[in-house]
Amino acid sequence: MNAAGPSLTIESLPHTDAQVGGVTNISEAVVASLAERAARQAEWIHALGKPRFFGFDWRSAKRAIGAEVGQHEAAIDLEVVARYGCDIRTVVAELRDRIGREVDQMCGRRVVEVNVRVVGVHLAEESPEAPPSAPPRVR
Repeated sequence: MNAAGPSLTIESLPHTDAQVGGVTNISEAVVASLAERAARQAEWIHALGKPRFFGFDWRSAKRAIGAEVGQHEAAIDLEVVARYGCDIRTVVAELRDRIGREVDQMCGRRVVEVNVRVVGVHLAEESPEAPPSAPPRVR
């Protein structure tokens, strides 16, 4: 195991011009990062992971996404917070398609399942307001 996390030996990819072969390893972290990117671009996904009342830090999203990578396929589990007013079924279907295309395009792995757990709904009025600013102490 390397410092970047577990990875699997996927396949030998010969180079057609120079006949140079090798092994390509795609780690689960790579597939999880691609799923995160796809989720960030989805209009009706507010956040990944548990709802937070004081904003969302995308750095914590890594804990909300899990991935398994095989020789030809990948499977992804993620938790999302949807925006209020969306059709959650449609949003999840679009998210699955988006993640599947992203992983296939970047890694050449067919995504066999994307398990989505909707853990919250973000209401616009839940957004914290900025605290009133205090007058300056010195002039």
